[in-house]
Amino acid sequence: MKKTVFIAAVCLLGLLKMYSQQDINSRMSKTNEFAFKLMTETYTDNDNSLLSPFSISVALAMTYEGARGSTAREMRNTLNFERKRKNHHNEFIKVLNHFNSINKNVITTANALMAQEDYGFLDKYFELMQEYGANVQYANFRDDLQREAARNALNNWVMSKTNEKIENLIKPDHLDHLTRLVLVNAIHFKANWQISFPEKRTRQMVFYGKERQVIVDFMHGRDYHNYTEDSICQILELSYQDSIASMIIFLPKENTELKYFVNNVLSNDYLCNTIKQLENKQVNVIMPKFSYESEYELKEPLKSLGMIDAFSHKANFRGISGNKLLMIDEVVHKTFIELDETGTEAAAATAVIIREKSAPADKPVFFNANRPFFYLIRENSTGSILFMGTIVKL
Repeated sequence: MKKTVFIAAVCLLGLLKMYSQQDINSRMSKTNEFAFKLMTETYTDNDNSLLSPFSISVALAMTYEGARGSTAREMRNTLNFERKRKNHHNEFIKVLNHFNSINKNVITTANALMAQEDYGFLDKYFELMQEYGANVQYANFRDDLQREAARNALNNWVMSKTNEKIENLIKPDHLDHLTRLVLVNAIHFKANWQISFPEKRTRQMVFYGKERQVIVDFMHGRDYHNYTEDSICQILELSYQDSIASMIIFLPKENTELKYFVNNVLSNDYLCNTIKQLENKQVNVIMPKFSYESEYELKEPLKSLGMIDAFSHKANFRGISGNKLLMIDEVVHKTFIELDETGTEAAAATAVIIREKSAPADKPVFFNANRPFFYLIRENSTGSILFMGTIVKL
């Protein structure tokens, strides 16, 4: 009897764990859907881009906890959040717990919150934030000197959580005497390739950018990787050590512009279908080394996607303060990536600034990324897109 009870308990525990993983994967799939919509809003044909959908979603998820009425509805529809507040909260806590359990030498994420010291915030909201791991700090945004000190403290925190790759996330003009709350998420990723590129094979070649041709360092490697192609582009997956994550590169064929691919083809469904088609093949890989950073003010892109009330005097964040006096002033986002023969380092931070209203199998495949391409870095157990971007110039 004892043996039977023990087996039943183990089976039940396994079932609960499976459901929990399914919840996490479902949440990340919804986040990925939002990510591709945001990419089309922020893509520019004359510069590189880089977003961290994970960071943006977590920062706005913390904000959504206090949204009510039409403000909550618009945020929910834009960001693919759950309608039931408890389900939303539990989903993101599970996601954060999952990422906190991953090898911290590869992926780290952290949240912070700084609030106006004498403002009437709801204790319940801060309790929810603590479950996100965001300990509440206080500042006096009304005073010019103390506001600048608070800004420096937040930026220093971001630097400490991103291996000093994200500097000056919050600019002086992002805060003013009406700022009441700043919510921040930071993520850092660093991993070696599962199959590194021999440095002795790196040599200079031409990258055919959108506006001009430049000579840059290209890495060369020949090995077995997951690969597929369709009539529009070649798709290559480069795995990181221990297969915790991978970079998937979408290289439009020479008769297809990257702009057309991003605006008309790229989607979460396309990604999922593509992943199913990947096969292990011998591939001659030629990839440029690159390093760059991007920064965005996401207010207008988010409004274009339907999140309007949150940035207006119609905003309803009664779940934060018990009144309707708060609105989102700006969502700032900054990213960094560096890719070389050994691996990749990437970092991102997002700040939501809330203010008070005033008034063939054996034949090698040739993959030469010498022209604009799209790429993403994906955490494999959940399918979560940590970073996504485009290279249009070097």
